Amino acid sequence: MALVISLTDWQFIKVAKFVGLRNYSMILQDPKFSASLGRSFLFTIGFVPIVYTFSLAMAMLLKRKSRAIGVFRTMYFMPVAMSLVIAGVMWAFYV
Repeated sequence: MALVISLTDWQFIKVAKFVGLRNYSMILQDPKFSASLGRSFLFTIGFVPIVYTFSLAMAMLLKRKSRAIGVFRTMYFMPVAMSLVIAGVMWAFYV
């Protein structure tokens, strides 16, 4: 459905008018679109490998066997548990 809508000139209150590939040619000529596409590409190339590397390192640390691993796991997962507790308490106060 998104593809069909992208081929029309639709302004929500008027009947959609078929314009073909004109929308795509207009977006390819827009300098803001090419700039945002470039920024998205740089963000993906720069950020995604760092996140995956950090996540893998954290997973390897959590899997390691040691005496203090329980404390580390508790500290690592505490924000997840606390956000659920806080949401539950807020829900109880406002309902």
